Amino acid sequence: MFNNDLTNLTMLVKNIESFIQQHSENAKLVYKVQLVVDEIVTNIIKYGYKKEEENTIIVNIRSFQNLFTITIKDNAKYFNPMEHTLPDLNKHKELKKTGGLGIFMTRQYVDKLDHDYQNGNILKIKIYK
Repeated sequence: MFNNDLTNLTMLVKNIESFIQQHSENAKLVYKVQLVVDEIVTNIIKYGYKKEEENTIIVNIRSFQNLFTITIKDNAKYFNPMEHTLPDLNKHKELKKTGGLGIFMTRQYVDKLDHDYQNGNILKIKIYK
C-alpha cells in the first residue's frame, strides 16, 4: 500500500523484483511482472487522480506453484484496460511516437487480466511461471 506519488514507484518495483526472485529464477518473468505493475500503477497515478489528491493504491502479489497473481486496487476514476483500444503499431512506428504502448505491453505480458469496479478499480492479473 502506498500513496499515489510517482516517487513511491521505485520502491514498489524493487519490492516486486525481490518477491519474484524469491519465487522464480526466470529473469524474463521478473521483467514482465515489474513492467506490468509499473505500467499500470504509473497510469493510475498520472491519469486516475487529480494532481492535488492524495490517495492510496494497494498492490498485492502472491505466488502459487505455477503462477503469480497480482491485485491492484485504487479509488481512482473508472478505467478498464481491457476496454482500451489497442494502438495500430504500424501507424505508431510511422509517426515515430514514443510512449502510449503501456497498456498494449501489459496485455501482451499477462495471461489473464480481469477488471472490476467497486468504489474503485480492482485489477486481477495472472502471470504463469
